Amino acid sequence: MIIKQHPTSKLWVREDGAVCVPPDRIRFKKFRWTFGCENSSTHYMFVMSKRKLYRVHRLVYEAFKEPIKNGFEIDHINRVRTDNRIENLRCVTNAQNQTNKQLVEDSLAKYGVRCCDDKNAYLRSYRAVN
Repeated sequence: MIIKQHPTSKLWVREDGAVCVPPDRIRFKKFRWTFGCENSSTHYMFVMSKRKLYRVHRLVYEAFKEPIKNGFEIDHINRVRTDNRIENLRCVTNAQNQTNKQLVEDSLAKYGVRCCDDKNAYLRSYRAVN
C-alpha cells in the first residue's frame, strides 16, 4: 500500500482512496484512516479537517499525480463517485467528462451494462454480465 502526503493540505492519502484525518478534540483522540462521508446531493466522498471540507478524489489525484490545472476536472473512469482509487481517476476537461458521461448513458440504454471510453474496462464489464 502506497501512502503519500497531499502537497497543500498536508493530509496523508493512500492509493486506495483512504485519507488520514488528524484528531479533533471532540470525538477522536488519535489519527484515523477514513474513506470519507458521502455527500447526499453530489454523491462525492469528502473529509473534514480543521473545519475545512476536502473532496477525497481531488486529494488522491493531487497526492499521487499532479496539481489540478485551471479548467480541468477529475473524472471517475468507471463513473462510480465513491470509488476513489488512483487507477480510477484521471484529469480531463469538462467536455471530455461530459463525453464520458454520454458514453455511459448510451451503453446502459443499448447494452444494459455500464462502460466508459476505456475499452478494457468495457470488455471486463461486458464479460461479467454475459
